[in-house]
Amino acid sequence: MKRTTYITLFALICAFLPISVAAGCYRFFYEQLTDEEKLIYDAFAKCDDLLQVTKENALVVPVSGNGTAIVTLDDYNNGQWHPKSASVYSQLDVSRVRALDAFALDDSENYWIAGNDGVVNFSFDFVNASDTRSKKAPVRVSVSDMVISPYPYYEEIKKETAAVAAALDKMEDALAGKLSVAGSRYDSVRIIHDGVAALATYDWKNVIFGHTLTGILLEKYGHKSVCDGYAKLLKLLCDRFDIPCIKVTGVAKIMKVKEKTMVEGPHIWNNVLMDDGRWYLVDVTWDDMMTETSGKLCSDYFLAGMDDVDCFGMTIASHYRSTGVMSGGAPYKRFSLPVVSKRGYRPK
Repeated sequence: MKRTTYITLFALICAFLPISVAAGCYRFFYEQLTDEEKLIYDAFAKCDDLLQVTKENALVVPVSGNGTAIVTLDDYNNGQWHPKSASVYSQLDVSRVRALDAFALDDSENYWIAGNDGVVNFSFDFVNASDTRSKKAPVRVSVSDMVISPYPYYEEIKKETAAVAAALDKMEDALAGKLSVAGSRYDSVRIIHDGVAALATYDWKNVIFGHTLTGILLEKYGHKSVCDGYAKLLKLLCDRFDIPCIKVTGVAKIMKVKEKTMVEGPHIWNNVLMDDGRWYLVDVTWDDMMTETSGKLCSDYFLAGMDDVDCFGMTIASHYRSTGVMSGGAPYKRFSLPVVSKRGYRPK
């Protein structure tokens, strides 16, 4: 007795297209993936237009695997059983989340992606067809492929990509003129850092737009952002000017001004690889916020080292804690992160 289940979706198979999305992107997290996870990541990275990928027009990833599920014969006959009871399905689901979290961390060009949906296509059949209807029995599961589609932060964002591209080109052109006469990588990172800080205004109430690039780049949203937008724009600009940079997710202590207390909350910042071969912390969000609050230019979080002391009298190491994960929905293997220099960068 054998039954085959397929999900009917129009498929865009982008596996053999040249990589365009990841071109020029510093792919730090990709190198930590398994071969299976890289296959899933590449489905996104090699697709020439992710804006056109939807649930109805999805990516098909040729993953494979075998496992078992436990269901009753009636459930089997009626097609009513929970596929996540199959170990192979669960493992692939974790691989999907980890692979596409790596893509989201490596890539800022597709800023509009908030997450992704994934469905595994599989065949299954009873190992022992003589089991009674009243008892649960093992079912053999064979995976044929995975169907994946990204979903946006909000529906209108796809209509704003042209405006974002124009704003980004304008900013890049302005920075390119300054970077052309920059004497060092330090000067280049400083120019990009200051450009992002000058453009953006921190606004934690601007929840949706602030987590992507529309809030920080578009005039219609007042160039308002939260840490996500700052970190994504810095990463994207560093990629375009060939400066190794990664986004780092974790938690950081923040000051509650009225209560004069420090509390820990979710945060995202950047690490930048400098010409001395060491990594340093860059947090444009906090430099911008402290500058606006104090009225004085703050650079405490620019190419900082773990032993550096910030404006709160705290070391960077005690202030920031990276977690090595991005999504909370799947307990995957944590990403390793570069060791940040103990001492902040000192230009020669």
